[in-house]
Amino acid sequence: MEEARKNTQTPVGGEEKNTQQGCFSISGEWTTDRALCMQPTPTHAQEQTTDHSDEERIQQAQQEELRRQMESRYKAPPEMDQKRIVLLSLITQTSQRLSALRDAGIVTNAEQRQFVDSSIEWLRGGEAYFTENRSDEELDQMVGYIRQIAEYGQEVVRQARTVAENAGQTQSNIGEIFHRTERLLLVFPDVLAILTREGITVDPSLSGDYSALVQYFQTIKTACASNAASCNALDDVLTGMQHLQASVQSVLAVAGKPEVEALIKEVVQSRTK
Repeated sequence: MEEARKNTQTPVGGEEKNTQQGCFSISGEWTTDRALCMQPTPTHAQEQTTDHSDEERIQQAQQEELRRQMESRYKAPPEMDQKRIVLLSLITQTSQRLSALRDAGIVTNAEQRQFVDSSIEWLRGGEAYFTENRSDEELDQMVGYIRQIAEYGQEVVRQARTVAENAGQTQSNIGEIFHRTERLLLVFPDVLAILTREGITVDPSLSGDYSALVQYFQTIKTACASNAASCNALDDVLTGMQHLQASVQSVLAVAGKPEVEALIKEVVQSRTK
């Protein structure tokens, strides 16, 4: 008890110090004057800076991860990119052949030039479309579509120009040209039937345009059999076919049914071999 009493006595020389209320001054001396207490070094600003730096690093990491995901999603694998490059080469070569045909002066009348010009413009549109990565399905579908319509149509046009230049050609060769054109022309009813069956709405005027084109083709075919100069009018039929093809392509694009486009491609290929 005596020891405890001594420990609680007031220090010699003055008032009892309340150690709970005292502090060290900036000079290192003990004081009960709170105004002289040495203040702790602020840490809030540093913490904020550290927090802000961490937040920036997190954001940078998130952005980097997003960039990698986007690249992985939109960057085509090597084999698909190679297929796209081959398709672009095909489009370019076909466009160049048509341009050479036009620039050589073989195309003389307005209808002929319109057919060649519209074909070149169409191919350029395809070239622009495939400068970006596309799905493997789109590549396959468009390769077939461009080859069977543009390239086949170009070949028919080339042969028609040859007929116009060489009036002395044999009648059998002229007949073959008309036969190939007729096969392509007669595929159109099957295309319309597929579109109707799949519930894809088409412009009702297409049927009328097609019927008129068939009648005109038969008239030209008959006239060409007796007068080679009349064979030149085949270009008008080819121009009409180009318009029909563009209408079908537009309808398919709006419908967004690649499986129907693939089916039409198969039908056209089987009927025009």
